[in-house]
This record gives sequence, structure tokens and C-alpha cells, in this order.
Amino acid sequence: FMVQARSRCRSTIAVACLAFGFSLELACFTSPLIKKDSSDSSLPERELGVTTANKKVSIGSHLRAVELGKEYTGKVVKVNKLSIDAEFELESEGTSFLGNLHFADMGRNTAIDTAGQQYALGDQVTAKAFKYQRGRVIMSQSNARDFPWEGVELGKEYTGTVIKLNPLSIDAKFQNGDTAFLGNLHIADMGLENKIDTLGDMYGLGEKVIATARKIEKLRNFRRVRMSKNNAEFENKKSLKDFSVGDVVTGRFINSGGRKFAFFDVGALVDGALDTERYDIDINSLAPGTSLPLKVDKVTAMQILLGI
Repeated sequence: FMVQARSRCRSTIAVACLAFGFSLELACFTSPLIKKDSSDSSLPERELGVTTANKKVSIGSHLRAVELGKEYTGKVVKVNKLSIDAEFELESEGTSFLGNLHFADMGRNTAIDTAGQQYALGDQVTAKAFKYQRGRVIMSQSNARDFPWEGVELGKEYTGTVIKLNPLSIDAKFQNGDTAFLGNLHIADMGLENKIDTLGDMYGLGEKVIATARKIEKLRNFRRVRMSKNNAEFENKKSLKDFSVGDVVTGRFINSGGRKFAFFDVGALVDGALDTERYDIDINSLAPGTSLPLKVDKVTAMQILLGI
């Protein structure tokens, strides 16, 4: 009886709202645009999403007014450990939107560990809108997405220029013919003989760096090329272009990637991946070092897909 009463009550409320020209959906979820009078206490409480030092900024879910790829300027309204939230101005007078800028996407000249080392509340920030995510816009100051990784040959040596210092790596712009790609060189792949305190002891902005393309990495918003100066890891390894669909290879089991893929050393620059679900293979039955006769199903610029 109580369940039925509650159901009737909700129906009555819904009908009443529609009768007065209101929508329950619009009452709960507001526009992504941040009106300058959004601090008005008459606004629905759910619109007041992020608390800042001076006011509350709404988080919208339909950001149609924001043009992806366009650069916007705004002010920092919240500083998180690894990112900042900022209120970016739109061309429409009196409106703005909430954008999130991760510290990995911040353009900077020195290595930082937290977003607070780069920005404080009220600081001005300029960044490009990259994508929509969970009612806000993911922003970026990095030019990484302007550098195409397609055409990069793994195992080939490239020359580049350092454009960014990270805590444990450097980002460099490497030339690939008439184009350039973003390469990341980790301290573990620098082939250092002696210990260094900071990467600044080894590299500076604008310095020349020569390294070999090791693999293509998929990051949170884009792809980049993992570089290496450890030439020993490339010895006796075949390039991906040396493999063709249908080739029979011997694979030595290395490890598994969850329940689906098993990775094998097939003598290539990257490990081959076998879809164990597709071929009904129990990953738990594979011991490290186990050798299996396999065939090449597909070869891409990033990986080798294997079959039985």
C-alpha cells in the first residue's frame, strides 16, 4: 500500500509540474553555461557544482557552445593535486564554461609534481578545448596532439629537440621527414652510466637529443612515441615491417594482459598479442617461457596480433 501511495504521489507531482510548464529534467539539470549571476541563491542547489574561494561554478552536461580545438582564456577556480579547474570565457557575453587541465597537459619549462606548483586560485590560464568528459571540458596546453605519430618506424633512430621537462622524463619534438612527432624519453631509457639528481643535469630546453623509437604509447588523451637510448634492447630484433600476415612464428610466453590477451616474444621490437578468448586458451595454463607455434594474424604500426 505504501509503495503504491508513493508511486501515485510521484505521478501527481510530475503531472503538476507539466501543467505549469516545467520539466523535471530541466529542473534538475541546467545549461553548461555559467551565468555571471550563478551565485544567486535562487538557483537549484544541483547547479552549484564546484565550490571555490569566492563563488560556486556550475558543471553542465551539454557543452554545445564550446568549440573543440579552439583556445580559450580563463581563471583558475579550483586546484586539485594533479589538475586544475578553471572558468573559461566564451565569446558570448556573460557566459563561461568549466574546464579541467591535467598537469600532464600543461605547457611548462620545468618539471613539476603537482598542479599547485604551476597554478594558484585566480591565476589566468589559456588552453585549448580537447574533449567533453563528465559535464566539463578537458583542456590542454600541450602541442602533443599536433604531432602525428603515424609513419614512425619502430627501431629507427631519430633526432629531436627537447621541448618539455617532466619529473622522470623529457618530451622532444623528433623530425620524421617533412613532419614531426612527439617522443618521450624516460630516465630509465637514457642509458646513463652515472646517477644524476635531476634531468636538468642531462638535458635542457632546446637541446638536441638522438634516440630510437621503441613503441607507441596510448595516453589519456593522445598517443606518443616511447624513445630509448639503450641500443642493446634493439639487437637481434626484427622490425614490424619484416612480418607479414600468415607468417608462422615461434612465440615465447612473457605475460598476460588481464584475462583476454597473452603476450609472446616473437623476435620483434614489440611483443606479439594473442587473443586467448578467441582461440579458447586458458591463460592460467601458460607458464613464463612456454613456447608455442603461432601465426601472424595482423600487423599494425604499433603491434603484432597473433593466432593459432
